[in-house]
Amino acid sequence: MKLIMDNLIQSATATNEDAAYPVKNIYDEHPKKVFKAVAVPSNTLKSVVTIVSNGDCNALCIVNTNATSIRFVIKKTSTGVKVWPLVDAYAEYDMSGIDTIVPLMHDIKVRYKDLWINYTHQPDPVTIEISFYLTSTIETILYCGVVVNGLCQVMREPQYGISESLIDTSIVKWTSNQSLYYRKRDVVRKYSGSIMLDRETELFFFLRYIAMRKGPAPMAWALVGENNQTWIVYGTMAGAMPTANHDNYQFSTMSFTVQEVI
Repeated sequence: MKLIMDNLIQSATATNEDAAYPVKNIYDEHPKKVFKAVAVPSNTLKSVVTIVSNGDCNALCIVNTNATSIRFVIKKTSTGVKVWPLVDAYAEYDMSGIDTIVPLMHDIKVRYKDLWINYTHQPDPVTIEISFYLTSTIETILYCGVVVNGLCQVMREPQYGISESLIDTSIVKWTSNQSLYYRKRDVVRKYSGSIMLDRETELFFFLRYIAMRKGPAPMAWALVGENNQTWIVYGTMAGAMPTANHDNYQFSTMSFTVQEVI
């Protein structure tokens, strides 16, 4: 299991920015408060987002984008020297899920993909150039919800059997004549699982340094289950803080719940 606790992004600029949906939306905490690019008369829409981030970072997560492909270049802010990728001119990812580092098959929002990138640790501030491309006959507006860049905390993988459920935020009421009134709203994902952790080191770190310090604040999660399947979730532990059972001399079983933030 991996998670990015703190978003270190300081500022961002973008080409083709729609002033009503500014690029600063990508580093607030609401994936549905999106950055949008202005539509252009072309079969392929493009926007280059340039992000300036603090250092001590090695992972990036993109949440709620309809881009069909994404390209990355990461450079040291002070020198402009490229630090990732080390060989190619850029790293490119097909958002259909074919060539991405993390599988995207477990996203209930079929056309709205998330992406997780790990790169070489950078102790100093970095500049990240992200090129978003949209080639579609259905959608005409390129957008992105949240970009998180920071230090990835790596933990043990959850034990076999991650639980996945859905929470419907729709308004549903029965009227006096027993007809149904409803207003359709978002359905969000909820994941639960357990991890066996070393009590004095790993468990203490998660409970005291992560859970108590972050509280209900959303974080970027990569939950890896059986068969190396991965769920990318921008979520919170606000619904249920983690609990631990000290049923072993050295190790404890920690139960956790992560609910998607929209």
